[in-house]
Amino acid sequence: MLKVKDFLACAMLRFCAIFSLPGLYRVAGWISRCLMIIPNSAKRVTEINIRLCYPQLSNAEQRRLVQDSLRATACVAVEMGPLWLWPPVKLMQHITRIEGRQLFDEAIASGRGVIILAPHFGNWEMLNIFISQHHTLHAMYKPHPYPQLDSLIRQSRERVGSVTAPANHRGVAIVRKALKAGGMTGILPDQVPASDGAQLAPFFGVPAQSMRLLPSLANKSGAVVIIGAAQRLGDGNFAIHFLPVSDDIYSDDMALATRAMNAAVEDCVAIDPAQYQWEYKRFKGGGGHGGDPYA
Repeated sequence: MLKVKDFLACAMLRFCAIFSLPGLYRVAGWISRCLMIIPNSAKRVTEINIRLCYPQLSNAEQRRLVQDSLRATACVAVEMGPLWLWPPVKLMQHITRIEGRQLFDEAIASGRGVIILAPHFGNWEMLNIFISQHHTLHAMYKPHPYPQLDSLIRQSRERVGSVTAPANHRGVAIVRKALKAGGMTGILPDQVPASDGAQLAPFFGVPAQSMRLLPSLANKSGAVVIIGAAQRLGDGNFAIHFLPVSDDIYSDDMALATRAMNAAVEDCVAIDPAQYQWEYKRFKGGGGHGGDPYA
């Protein structure tokens, strides 16, 4: 059964790569409408997260944001085929705006190493495409359980010059070495970490188990940290954003540093809240007000 699912997943990605991005987004619209009607985990978790993070919104406004978020999630799913399989030159033509480019260039020119704080926003694979045209990106990667799909993903990222490292202690050592040599890494800062690497810190005012890895690397390596994100513009094109972070992220006080990291993610989400990955259980593992809100 695993082999069949693996084959079908890869076949679907190759099928999606045949079509234009605007055409795929129309399909994503149909998918999101189904997700709003049929009971499913993605909708349920999105509703819980938006209710926790945007309590000031009315019920109608929250529902609208849920609907827009599910459409953005469907867009991510259908556009992965093109982003993993189209030539980088073709993909670069879909990047029509760059915000904060000077911040990116100055970080590279500092020679201190660069950490791209890249939340689950828009499409982080398009951000990887852009960055890899200008600098070698070292990124930790947890292998996918489907062997063929794992190979496709790894080859896709490496075809643009990215260097993948295992998501374990050896991978951290590889990334730390690259940063000390003036290299660059990209880290998704909004994943729920293992308990030994977690720090409770507010995210949109709600307690969340937050990773210690990114601020620890920033503190010990002396690397520059900036936010990076690829915003979907809706017409098949993307805008790349680079934003500054608070100096608190370099602190050896993990409570202060993780708070700054989560605030940076909030700054990114503010670009377009619907394009954040709200279906992820961000407050599990002891986060949220009074325990696990998804139980």
